Amino acid sequence: RGLLVTYIVLNYLVLAVWPYYTMRFHIVFVPVAAAALGVLSESTSGACLRIRWKRWAAGLFLATLLLPNTRVLHRWADRLGRDFRTMNHAGLTLVPWIRRHIPAGEPIASFDYRELMRMLDRPVLPLGYTSDTEALWRRSAGRGARWLIYNRVTYLTRAKYGKKLVASRPHRFEKAYDDGVFVVYRIRSPEGPDG
Repeated sequence: RGLLVTYIVLNYLVLAVWPYYTMRFHIVFVPVAAAALGVLSESTSGACLRIRWKRWAAGLFLATLLLPNTRVLHRWADRLGRDFRTMNHAGLTLVPWIRRHIPAGEPIASFDYRELMRMLDRPVLPLGYTSDTEALWRRSAGRGARWLIYNRVTYLTRAKYGKKLVASRPHRFEKAYDDGVFVVYRIRSPEGPDG
């Protein structure tokens, strides 16, 4: 019991000072907090006052996770739903374009590899989430990618990294497609360690 409570409290304290958008990280505590409520409400001593205090503390903990963030959760879910609808709608024109212009044997690299693999039903080289343009170059052109695709709408950090990669070697990237959501670049001459 003590280990569970310590785990929850320490993680909650870490997230309280976490510098990034944290609501999605807090959501995972809801089932853990519910389990803690069950553990804390059980008492071998049978002291009614002690049980009420534990239930009250566990309920307060759940409330601190959910109540202040209800509006944030709603806005976040609305925005995410809108962004995914936009991405899926843009995919309706992107997929036919890719099938017409990118041969099946030419590797594509993308931060959005999961989404693209699902839409295209073909392998896509995954790019990690790093701002290091040298590492991104090695993970894309260094592994034989002939195309770079990134999404400007759904995941803004991915788009930022994509733009940074293109800006680091503008002579190696030729914009081939841009619908306002997805941007496709042809990677010129992927051979060589420095591109």
